[in-house]
Amino acid sequence: MPLASILAFAQQQIAAVLPAGALTLDATLGNGHDTLFLAQHVGPSGHVFGFDVQAAALETTRQRLADAGLLDRATLFQQGHEHLAAALPAEHHGQLRAAMFNLGYLPGSDKSCITQPATTLRALDAVLPLLAPGGRLSVVLYAGHPGGAAEAAAVQQWAEGLPSPGFSVLSYAFVNRKGIPPRLLLVEKGDALRGGRESGSRRIGERENRGAGESGSGRVGERENRGAGESGSGRIGERENRGAGGEGKVRT
Repeated sequence: MPLASILAFAQQQIAAVLPAGALTLDATLGNGHDTLFLAQHVGPSGHVFGFDVQAAALETTRQRLADAGLLDRATLFQQGHEHLAAALPAEHHGQLRAAMFNLGYLPGSDKSCITQPATTLRALDAVLPLLAPGGRLSVVLYAGHPGGAAEAAAVQQWAEGLPSPGFSVLSYAFVNRKGIPPRLLLVEKGDALRGGRESGSRRIGERENRGAGESGSGRVGERENRGAGESGSGRIGERENRGAGGEGKVRT
């Protein structure tokens, strides 16, 4: 089996911690692919909260969910992700099983409208207390577009500063690809019942192995096999190839 692409690996790792009924967050709606992925995994009793500043992103995401018959599983906000803590119902704080960020610009839109280091860091700080113990945060970084390198460096520094035990941070990237390829930071919040001691990369590996034959990686692989066209995770390959050449962003 070939190594998973950046976006496929992110989805595999997120799927591994999503039981039916999970509460989740897509902090950068983009074209709605991660939102749909989360909605499919949380089941009818779960929910996805999504954020984006661009009306086009909400429209595309809403249509994608509607086409899949999953619109009722999501609540979408047209506002910056730095406001997510105030927007989410207080009773859900500390209960999110997963949060996903894909930084940069909206594919097919104005490339000058990009996520910014200051607001991204505020959003990341806000997400941590919203995660449940054992919950995961994925952040896909794109450094190939103007402003992307500064944001990627700021997020990398933020992640390296997270306390351990308490949080475990995994970096995943292809280091021999041309241009400036994207990379993934995966953060897992420690399990309070275990004092965070087993929340590191060992547990991530255990979940990945357990989920290898289940809905997580299986669905990702299925979507990738649909091709690098304009639907589902098939678009993953196309976007990553763009990013590898330095264009930046894959907001899904």
